[in-house]
Amino acid sequence: MATMVPSDIGEFETEGERTFYKFLEGVAKPDAHYLCWYTPDINGNEPDFLLYSDEVGLIIFEVKDWVLGQIDEANPHHFLIQIKGKTEFRKNPFQQAHDYLISIKDKVQKDGHLVSKEPAYFGNPKIPSEVTGVRG
Repeated sequence: MATMVPSDIGEFETEGERTFYKFLEGVAKPDAHYLCWYTPDINGNEPDFLLYSDEVGLIIFEVKDWVLGQIDEANPHHFLIQIKGKTEFRKNPFQQAHDYLISIKDKVQKDGHLVSKEPAYFGNPKIPSEVTGVRG
């Protein structure tokens, strides 16, 4: 499994997160190639999982325990879902992941250690050249 941070998760927020953790346990191998964070603090927000490998970069996972029958309406920004007899608006998980990506990018750029110094990419987060074929 991937190297997990934290390594000792006592309780998961949802059953779906526990199930997804078990999924990562089985597929993110060999473990030396993957680093996974469970609910990391990103500027006060907590994506469910971040998975990093040199081969594919950073992937943000937002896990929902919804079933298709609970979704009344969906658009690029929000979902209207039924939970325990109540109608609730929830942010679209793709929008959530995108917002987390922007926060992570901002954090990396402010830190400065993982940004390119090359003129064409100056100030942008570095991307391994083995993945893209482009130096960054």
